[in-house]
Amino acid sequence: MIRRSGVHPAMVDGMDSTDRMEGTPDQRQHHHVVTPFWPPAAPSSTRRSVDLFHQGFDSPASRSVEIDRSADALQVLETFFAEHRVGNCSSWALFEHRRSVSLHRLIEDHEILCDIQDGWQAEPDGDYNRFVVQQDYCKYEVFRNPKQFFPDGMLNLSNDKYDTLAGEHSVAKSVFLRDLILSTNWLPEVEGPLCLYEKRTWKRLYFILRPSGLYSSVKHASRDPKHLTLVCSLSGLGLYQVDGAKKSLGSPTDSVICLKGLC
Repeated sequence: MIRRSGVHPAMVDGMDSTDRMEGTPDQRQHHHVVTPFWPPAAPSSTRRSVDLFHQGFDSPASRSVEIDRSADALQVLETFFAEHRVGNCSSWALFEHRRSVSLHRLIEDHEILCDIQDGWQAEPDGDYNRFVVQQDYCKYEVFRNPKQFFPDGMLNLSNDKYDTLAGEHSVAKSVFLRDLILSTNWLPEVEGPLCLYEKRTWKRLYFILRPSGLYSSVKHASRDPKHLTLVCSLSGLGLYQVDGAKKSLGSPTDSVICLKGLC
């Protein structure tokens, strides 16, 4: 479902182990003392301590981790699991929780945590936001088996090779979709019916997701430009899930997502 309001609209209804290097204080070889060289610690101005709240671990509910300001989400996860010796991070993910507006989202591996935290400072209730470590076995599932997320008819592939893959060749279709998603050369359009939340009501419309933005069609599945309305562009937007949407917004289901501007 999609909610549209103000500048950033939209709600839409419908996924290593770290080797710790240990060194001895000194090593004696041929009567010579060899002292290991440890690189100097980075200046304090380039490092920051962040609190990570976690679900599924023993108490305490949050643990502090000192990270480099340029560390991405995957590096922070690896640091967290290495420092606290709580296993492997491959099935775990970092989430951003904006508690004052009941939104949360999965933080992608490449995102810089300090940049996200800096953006909170511009919000009146930014101090209530949290980083949460949570188990997520589906984190990379869309890359392993994309066909379960994109049934026939949802992707406008316009590709002869895909169209010639018969139904009995499901493995071939899955491989083709996986290679397509991993490719950066071509982005197919995604389309289908959704519910838009506008003026306190839900309206069922047909939507088309393109690299240029999210569009709704005023004439069912028409792709005619004169029937398409731009709901929002995708630049600078984050994809959030809405907590308790059925109760707070009266949505048909609890599966509601929000396209919100990233600070």
